[in-house]
Amino acid sequence: MIAESQRRCPLALGKVAVEPHLSAQGDACAELFGLAPLGVADRLRERVISVGSLSKTVWAGPRIGWVRAPGPVIARLGRLLAVHDLGGNIPGQLAAAGLLPRLGPLSQRRAAELKARHDHLRAELARHLPDWHAPPVQDGQTLWVRLPHGDATSFAQAALRDRVAVLPGNGLDASGRSGEYLRLHFLASPGDLTEATRRSPGPGALTTRKPASAHQPR
Repeated sequence: MIAESQRRCPLALGKVAVEPHLSAQGDACAELFGLAPLGVADRLRERVISVGSLSKTVWAGPRIGWVRAPGPVIARLGRLLAVHDLGGNIPGQLAAAGLLPRLGPLSQRRAAELKARHDHLRAELARHLPDWHAPPVQDGQTLWVRLPHGDATSFAQAALRDRVAVLPGNGLDASGRSGEYLRLHFLASPGDLTEATRRSPGPGALTTRKPASAHQPR
């Protein structure tokens, strides 16, 4: 798999070939994987490095990722990989080799599934917790939700008593100004998302109140 990928796609490194949405139209990799145009001007391609993986598109289990960069950069990274890597994940690479030809249909199916779960979680939040601000997202797998009052860390501790685990925003924002935010993923089944929303503590669980900040990290 690696040898064939590197022969046909000289910008591939070590693991699997090339970022799905970052391939040049008409090149060998696009022909092999059915990929979209790179979308970066020719004059910039020699200065662009992109990193991707199958984790969010297919499954995190294989832990297969890739780097796309100019040939000399890939050659240097390949030498560093050979020196420092303790060994490649051969079963994972073989699994990825079987999945890559079907990456297009898999991506489309996964995108539709995530869109449905995204909409389902937002609807459940609006029904059970209407004071929460949960704007839609265009990509990714999580909502960035602002609580009407209180701080997310206190809420997360209260939620654990109801066997609901949520991630406070402060741990994800280097500025430390996201104390009113929660990061909620919509990877679970619709039934689990409904149950988690139903179990989530109401506003009474937050005893420390302060005005909600307008800050929202990107």
